[in-house]
Amino acid sequence: MVSDFFYPNMGGVESHLYQLSQRLIQRGHKVVIITHAYGNRTGVRYVTNGLKVYYVPLTVIYAQATLPTIYGFFPIFRAVVIRERIDIVHGHGAFSSLCHEAILHGRTMGLKACFTDHSLFGFADASSILTNKLLKFTLSDVDHVICVSHTRWVAGRDTLITTYMQVKRLERLCHGRLGTVEEKSPHPSRLLSCVRDHSKENTVLRAALTPQHVSVIPNAIVASQFKPDPSAADPNHITIIVISRLVYRKGMDLLVAIIPRICAMHPKVRFVVGGDGPKRIDLEQMREKHLLHDRVDLVGSVKHHEVRDVLVQGHIFLNTSLTEAFCIAIVEAACAGLLVVSTKVGGVPEVLPSHMINFAKPEED
Repeated sequence: MVSDFFYPNMGGVESHLYQLSQRLIQRGHKVVIITHAYGNRTGVRYVTNGLKVYYVPLTVIYAQATLPTIYGFFPIFRAVVIRERIDIVHGHGAFSSLCHEAILHGRTMGLKACFTDHSLFGFADASSILTNKLLKFTLSDVDHVICVSHTRWVAGRDTLITTYMQVKRLERLCHGRLGTVEEKSPHPSRLLSCVRDHSKENTVLRAALTPQHVSVIPNAIVASQFKPDPSAADPNHITIIVISRLVYRKGMDLLVAIIPRICAMHPKVRFVVGGDGPKRIDLEQMREKHLLHDRVDLVGSVKHHEVRDVLVQGHIFLNTSLTEAFCIAIVEAACAGLLVVSTKVGGVPEVLPSHMINFAKPEED
């Protein structure tokens, strides 16, 4: 597994890498994760079930993405591949330089390579154009099989909503039997997987792929980690929870605009905002300007095992994303018993049944 995004950074990609790795280890496979160093967390670390993580000292340029070097990462990558006897390189995230470089180097070394796309990108701005060109180049020689997870949640079942199809496909790849679980793929050399149909269409267009070579498996959570607790919420207030990276594409400018208006209209509403990022300063300035210190609580970065404790404090979960392929946070919130209100963007309308979510346009009014 290779990506710029892993713990201690928090997000859907990070959680996905961890959960998938744990399930593969439980099935008897050896899994190694390669990511960049986070602060003083560098070198080799071990997490649950002996999952080995290489924190490589590389330069981070923006939003935890490392500086593309093409060959600068190769010596370390080659040493890890040889030391750990790697068979498959599984890259995550189109914005991850480590992902692209690992796939290129892995194919050069004769390894099988996989790619998972977790985000939606545009086609007009400079960043998207460059990223899409890089993605097209990288995916021109990717091998097969990635499944994000198999979503089949039944209320009340303490079960892991994940990875059956993904693990079975990955096991087939290990044994050289390429193809989906149900049938053989006619062109297995370029089969990818994305989190939803919107993400599939987006990836097909960006990377110039044949749609038949792209599989779609939804994202997943561990239901037992997000059990509701009705007694935890304040009965005297309506608490709205926001847990997200505080960045532009997550709609933080929209959140800054609507919080004062909602607080003015509804005196008993309060907000709890979890997460960190460059837009935190805007939220702090908004709270200071409108004197909302007692009604807007900025709790900062939330560790994954603490997310449920924050969610159960609320009644409503608010997602203001401007673009989203899936949004695992709204699944976690719904599992914890919150009503979900979200912008109607990307693959979000496919995630939950209509009675569990209310949609709004990504506009201030």
